[in-house]
Amino acid sequence: MAPRQLHSIQVLRGLAALAVVIGHLWQIEVRFLGEELTSSVMLIGFAGVDMFFVLSGFVMVHVTRGMETDTRSNAHFLYKRVTRIYPPYWVFTILMIAAILIAPDTNTERLNAPAIVDSFLLLPQFDVPILPVGWTLVHEMYFYIVFTGLLFLPRRWLPFALLAWLLAVAVGTGYGLHRLTATFSIIFNPLTLEFLLGAALALWQPKLPQWAGGLAVAIGASALLAAAYAMGPLSVETFPALWTRFFVFGLPVFLIVLGMLSFETDKPAGLYAALVRLGDWSYSLYLGHLIFLAAGARLWVMIVPDIGWVDNLAMLSLGVAGCILAAGLSYHWIERPMLVATRRFGHRIFRS
Repeated sequence: MAPRQLHSIQVLRGLAALAVVIGHLWQIEVRFLGEELTSSVMLIGFAGVDMFFVLSGFVMVHVTRGMETDTRSNAHFLYKRVTRIYPPYWVFTILMIAAILIAPDTNTERLNAPAIVDSFLLLPQFDVPILPVGWTLVHEMYFYIVFTGLLFLPRRWLPFALLAWLLAVAVGTGYGLHRLTATFSIIFNPLTLEFLLGAALALWQPKLPQWAGGLAVAIGASALLAAAYAMGPLSVETFPALWTRFFVFGLPVFLIVLGMLSFETDKPAGLYAALVRLGDWSYSLYLGHLIFLAAGARLWVMIVPDIGWVDNLAMLSLGVAGCILAAGLSYHWIERPMLVATRRFGHRIFRS
C-alpha cells in the first residue's frame, strides 16, 4: 500500500515555488521596467529552493516506507524519479532556447553543444544550465541516485547511512573538495544536508500539537526575515552559499516544514485547498516562471506607457497571476499527461 499524499507537503511546495517567483520579480523589474518599486530584499524568496530540498528529502523517505527493496523495485523507484524530473524540464529548456534565439538582447554564446548536452542531462557543471533554475535539479538528481543506492541496505541501517553521508559532505567541504571539479561541487555541497534534514524528519515523524507546530513555523519564518534584514542589500553574486546558506536558510526552512506537518488534514478546504492545488502546479510554476515573466515584461513595455510605479505594480501583479495561470495550464496539458504516460510505461516494464 502506497503512503498517502500529505497535503501539508503540497502546500509547502506551492509556497516554495511562489517564493522563488517573488525572488525573481526584482530582477525582472530592474531589467525591463523603469522605476524600482521592489527591493533586492525580495531575493530572500530564493529560500524556496532550500524548502524544495528539505521537502524532497522528506518525500523520498515517506514514499519508500514499506517499499520492497529488491533490484526491480529500486530500479522502478529511480525510473519514477527520473521521469518525474526530465520530460517537463526538457520542454521548458527547449522553450528557453527558443526565447534566447528570438530575443534581440540575449547572449547566444551559451548555446554551444557541450552546454546544451550538460543542461539536457542535468550533469554537474560550474555554470548554470540553459534553463537557469535547472541548477537545483542537478542536486535533486544526485540525491535521487545516491538515495536509491541506500535503498539496497536493510531499512534499519538507513539512519546510519544518512549520518555517514552527512559526515562525508562535512569533511569533504572542510577540505575544499567541492572546488576541485564540477562533480565534486555537487557531491560535497552543504546543500545536500537540507535533503538529509528532510529525510531525517520523515524517519522521525514527530507528532507536534498545532500550537507547537505554529510556533516552529513562526520561529522559522522570523529567522528568514531576520537573515534578510541582517544581510542588507542582496544580489545574485553575493547571495549566501554553501554553509552560510545552509545555516541561514536551510535550518529555518526545516523548522517551517516541521511545523506545517502538525496542520495536516484529510479534507483541505478554503485557502488551504487552494494552496494544495498550487502545490500540484509547483513544478510547472518553478520551471516556467522565468520564461513567463520575461516574456510578459517584454510585451508590457511595448504596449503600456511608463507612468511610474503604478505600471510597475500592475505588471508585477499581473506577472505573478499570469505565472500561476500558465503553470496550471502547463500542469494539465503538459506535465500531467507526460507523467501519466511515463507511469504507464514504467508499470508495464517493471511489473511485467
